[in-house]
Amino acid sequence: MKRRNIKPDSTKRRITKTDGRLADYSSIRTATGIVIPEVKRVLLDRVRKDDEVTKHRHNIIYPSEMAKSDWCPRATYYRMTGHAIPPTKSSFTLENVFNEGNMIHNKWQNWMSSTGKLWGDWRCSRCSEYVKNSSKPPSDFGGSCVGVGWVDLSTSTGTVTDMAYAHSWQYKEVTLRSTSLPVSGHADGALTDHNILVELKSLGVGSLRFEAPNLIKEHTHETKTGKKVLDVDGIWKEFHRPLATHIRQGNIYLWMAKEMGLPFDKMSFVYEFKSNQQAKEFVVPFSQDIVDPLLDTARLIQDCIEHYKEPPVCFAGKGGCTQCRPYEKKES
Repeated sequence: MKRRNIKPDSTKRRITKTDGRLADYSSIRTATGIVIPEVKRVLLDRVRKDDEVTKHRHNIIYPSEMAKSDWCPRATYYRMTGHAIPPTKSSFTLENVFNEGNMIHNKWQNWMSSTGKLWGDWRCSRCSEYVKNSSKPPSDFGGSCVGVGWVDLSTSTGTVTDMAYAHSWQYKEVTLRSTSLPVSGHADGALTDHNILVELKSLGVGSLRFEAPNLIKEHTHETKTGKKVLDVDGIWKEFHRPLATHIRQGNIYLWMAKEMGLPFDKMSFVYEFKSNQQAKEFVVPFSQDIVDPLLDTARLIQDCIEHYKEPPVCFAGKGGCTQCRPYEKKES
């Protein structure tokens, strides 16, 4: 059979390197972009502003720092006594991770709000009116919302309208503060019908590498080619209890609630796994044995501030640790 020399259809343009079009497409890979750089600037500017706010909050101990397995009381002392806070590394990736966690928090808080049983602090997103220690207020609580800053674009002058609006209440967590120690923090939620505080946790492989390395190790398999593969579904299946750091943090919240005379005596940890968006819940009762050593350290810091006027010894020993050394280098 004779082979036919079929000529390409002249109506169909062939894209080759000489056309210059492939070069255009390949350049996409190295383009700096428009949206991402703009967002990066916004996020990093927000980090700088948050750092400025944090500088003024140096007189309390945070439950999140107390709960860490490597909590350094010396570093907490330096922060609380007004020493300049060492700069932290900020990156777009890190801020993206934090914001994803915040979105998961907001999602679950909105769902819990719809139950009508969520208790805590609320803020109107329109007029910024604040209501503390309450179930979700009625839309006209405290009078109608004035809608500050809302502009009627249908008018030729564009002046602020005199209309009244229903409040748009957004949940703002539960404010907790010790009455005996300078410890303060915010729980993610509270359900008064169940006497329970709620902590919402977005769980990723990165946090598990630090908090549960054995779980990662058990579900890391090597292929015939020597490549290591992580069994993410297996990790989630074998995740049967809250992480130790979170248990300590939750118990500090319950201890503060007890001091405040609030009825909450157990903690619900709701984990959402980033890899598959599945959720698990663990309910943990209050344990005085867990908080006692943490409170002893907090009292030590308080005594050092009020009486001794010098920092406590770092738990890591002579030379300090990565948390307190930056303060001392900055002072030297």
